[in-house]
Amino acid sequence: MEEEKLVAGGNHTEVDAIDTYSGVVSIETVRILFLIADLYFLEVIAADISDAYLYAKTKVKVYTKIDFGKLSGKLLIIDKAQYGLKSSAARFHNMCAEVLTKLRFQPTLADSDLWFKDCGQHYEYVAVYVDDLIIASKNPMQIIEELKKVGSFELKGVGVPEYYLGGNIDRSVKPDKNGCRTKISAKTYIVNVCEKIERIFDTKLRNHHSPLEGGYYPELDTSTLVSDEDISKYRMLIGSLNWAVTLGRFDVMFAAVTMARYSIVPREGHMKTMLRVFGYLKGHKKGTLKILTSEPKFPEVTMKEQERLKLLYPDGHEKVPLKYPKAKGKPVVTWLEWDADHAHNLGTRRSVTGVLFYVNNTLVRWYCKRQHTVETSTFGSELTALKVAFEITIEMRYKLRMMGVEVRGPTIMFGDNLSVVNIGRAA
Repeated sequence: MEEEKLVAGGNHTEVDAIDTYSGVVSIETVRILFLIADLYFLEVIAADISDAYLYAKTKVKVYTKIDFGKLSGKLLIIDKAQYGLKSSAARFHNMCAEVLTKLRFQPTLADSDLWFKDCGQHYEYVAVYVDDLIIASKNPMQIIEELKKVGSFELKGVGVPEYYLGGNIDRSVKPDKNGCRTKISAKTYIVNVCEKIERIFDTKLRNHHSPLEGGYYPELDTSTLVSDEDISKYRMLIGSLNWAVTLGRFDVMFAAVTMARYSIVPREGHMKTMLRVFGYLKGHKKGTLKILTSEPKFPEVTMKEQERLKLLYPDGHEKVPLKYPKAKGKPVVTWLEWDADHAHNLGTRRSVTGVLFYVNNTLVRWYCKRQHTVETSTFGSELTALKVAFEITIEMRYKLRMMGVEVRGPTIMFGDNLSVVNIGRAA
């Protein structure tokens, strides 16, 4: 008997030129959502919509021929969005949006897959990643019941999130001595991927104290080029490392962006370095990102400088969005650290920018990338990094406001180049 095919062959179907995929909430937004939940005393519940695509109707013309029973020989038109069809994710995404709209939720303008609802004294949120939901509410189980009733969804895995998109979520009832209730890590993912790497390479990953060896410059590596088969393995390592960065391991982001440049033609030295990075991750797999709602204590000189700038620029003001939801609850303080490594690449002389952005005492955004231009001085590379820091600041302040969070005061920016800092004051 021929094996029953449960998944359609989407590669054999014609689809619309647009709307063939499902949008997903960004993990950065999810991190901010956990911070909001802890700051405003919201409970967080995760849920998975079982057989999600089958709740939506397909726009693809699909049929099958019945070869049994009284209807044998008849053609049956498929009405539901099957798994495997290219547009099924988009169809379910639209259907899920209709259900949330009926429940009086609306998408935030900063992230269209984070939905929120005005409940008077606070907002409630639903983050959607295809069929995975995270709900932050005073009474999240009520929203779960409404989803079952209005959308006729069958939900599974309902409860406090412990594992989301490959990352571990450790959420306690009471905060610890540092005021932390939520911790995010990539421990399980790192364990699994390191076991896979050891199996593929038939080796044992050794522990290292740092991702990259001090003074290592991959552009100077002249070792033998790897084989075609090993090129695929190298790209697998890069992809796995990038996901670890996405899940919160910002400590290996520099290594990820540096070694990714050699994905086309890696050398044996590059491969050895990548195995070192994963050896470091294996030995430091417990690295955790803490969600801290407490506000930072800036040095007194920083606060005096802030007052001085108000006197120098009395008419200075921030351009805020014309339309954003009214803030509810405690305001937050934002700050960042930025730096540049001038002419780090010895081949191209291009510098590297690094930025860490915080909301209160929680790190929510990290950035590390090689600069597009070749700067002839440390001042130039630091100024280029400052420009990126400004852009990230504008973006994050916009996102917070669109999520219904009040941003108090300016974003404090810390750098280590006095000349660039003085220029930044005038900006």
